[in-house]
Amino acid sequence: MAFGCGPERRIDPCSPSATSAVQPPVLVTLVGEPVDVDLVLPPAVFCPQGNPVATAVVTEVLDSFNQPVAHARSEPLSSNTAGYSTRVSFTPRAAGVHYFTARFEPGLGTTHRQLQVALERSGETPLLRTTLGPVCDEVLPLREVVLCRRGTQLSVMKDGGVSSTETVTAIASAGPVGWLWTESRLSRLNEVDGGLARLDFAGPLSQGPVTVTSERWIQGSGSQFIEVRFSDGGLVERRWNVEAGAAPISGPGLAQSGEVLGWATPTKLCKGAPDASVRCVDSELQPNAGEGNALWLRGPGSGVVAIARFEPGPGDPQVTFVPAQGAALTDARLSRPVFSWNGRLVAVRADDLSFEAWRSPGPIARQSVTESFVVFQLQSGETVIFLR
Repeated sequence: MAFGCGPERRIDPCSPSATSAVQPPVLVTLVGEPVDVDLVLPPAVFCPQGNPVATAVVTEVLDSFNQPVAHARSEPLSSNTAGYSTRVSFTPRAAGVHYFTARFEPGLGTTHRQLQVALERSGETPLLRTTLGPVCDEVLPLREVVLCRRGTQLSVMKDGGVSSTETVTAIASAGPVGWLWTESRLSRLNEVDGGLARLDFAGPLSQGPVTVTSERWIQGSGSQFIEVRFSDGGLVERRWNVEAGAAPISGPGLAQSGEVLGWATPTKLCKGAPDASVRCVDSELQPNAGEGNALWLRGPGSGVVAIARFEPGPGDPQVTFVPAQGAALTDARLSRPVFSWNGRLVAVRADDLSFEAWRSPGPIARQSVTESFVVFQLQSGETVIFLR
């Protein structure tokens, strides 16, 4: 008896999937608002007879302190073309970046996503509501006194009226103290019991980035720092040069932490102090505003935002990238990370990189953010100032 064997059945093997991972859009929400986050894992393979099916999914949500967050999840969905997905639902209770992980079983892979949770601050009582007249290029409150700069014209305002005017090059403030300067004069204004105590310092001042506290005004230019310090009821000057070969002091911002100063060029991050060596590290990030002991940085062309911190001691400047953000979240008109979202002005805090949101109290003529204040100049002529 003869037996014949027919052709063996051909089993088509799975091949690598041509589907590539698509970068999901940046997610932003508010503390206390329920939110749904879709977690998608593109297929790793393509099988002619159908891809493996996800039978289960394990999810995890962590807050900015890496603490688990209670949440609900949907059953996993499987698609030969779209891959595997689940929807995570929860209500954030704290501001900061949240991290999502979904692991699809059996052994299909893991996907990740991030969400920035902003703290809504629109309902807080403003620090000050006043009328300043025509729109100011820059608004800096002290306490009851407000500095309003329009071009080179500075108006010192109180109770909605102008108490004095003068010509300035620039202004800065720290708490109840304002600093204003030209090329030949620096002035310190201190609000005391609703009035102003003023001290003037006459001397040549160079062009360059500036950092201030209530006691110190420091400007850098080229290879020299100029410091004017409030001491014993007067203003005392000190100048010092950085060591030869260090990157030139440029801007637009400076950072200060005690005696340590930090600055940035388009290629370097540097820190130094009087009578101390300068430490520089390579950097391809563009410098922006200084804020306390840190400088905001941005990737050229990418919009990626980072912050460099300058601390006392022998260590190099430390750079941290702002999580869960992209080019669309940076307003190029400002030198710190500020953007508009869902009818709100959102700013990133320098200390913990959390997001804070304010809704304007009326139609806007101009809005601005400083290290300490959020300022809404309204079309009605009123100016509303929030303390950050």
